[in-house]
Amino acid sequence: MGWLIYSRYNSPKTYAEEKAEILRLHTASADAPVRYEVLQVSNPRPFWVCAVKVIPLTAEKAEAMRNDSRYITAEDGSYTFASVIKTCRAEGGWGYKDGDEATGFYGDFSKVPASLIAKLSPLRPDSGQPYCGIKCAREWRESILAAKSAPKLKEGMRIRLDHPALFSAGRAFGVWCNDFTVTSYRRRGQNRRAYLANDIGGALVRLTESHAKASQIIA
Repeated sequence: MGWLIYSRYNSPKTYAEEKAEILRLHTASADAPVRYEVLQVSNPRPFWVCAVKVIPLTAEKAEAMRNDSRYITAEDGSYTFASVIKTCRAEGGWGYKDGDEATGFYGDFSKVPASLIAKLSPLRPDSGQPYCGIKCAREWRESILAAKSAPKLKEGMRIRLDHPALFSAGRAFGVWCNDFTVTSYRRRGQNRRAYLANDIGGALVRLTESHAKASQIIA
């Protein structure tokens, strides 16, 4: 779905209020044949990622969920998936755009804990179709776990990304790069991680943490 923006008067103002609203969004209506149970929540801003267990309340719904094309269900027909909600703030208002692990949101999910991924139900084999939610969901899960096992980068290391990054600003605008040297710069009294794009003469750029961890150290 698209963005749903709340007025400034109805928008959550604090972290606790925003989290409460995220949990409320995972509440099924009274006449729904399922119940949702949020097992774990992570907030890699601007996203909220929730492990959500879907529990059927009727035998018919349980049977339908057992035939779900994406998840391997438990004996009672329930399964747990990753809900992914992107949020924003504009002109005093707060808004969200909802999706799940197969939506393909672009962002840094490397801080989503492995314990949340472990709570998700196994995925069925990929159907091989051009667009397959199973394939997208599996790649999303694997990218998070790969980031957890990636070696710690240190200044001066040279890395090559598994997939080139396209930049949208600065000297690297419109250029695909995948060869970088780890460096840093000083801002407001703090050292900030940055990278030199070797493909274009060492332009100073920033990479998302997930991009940087999905790389190989080459020097």
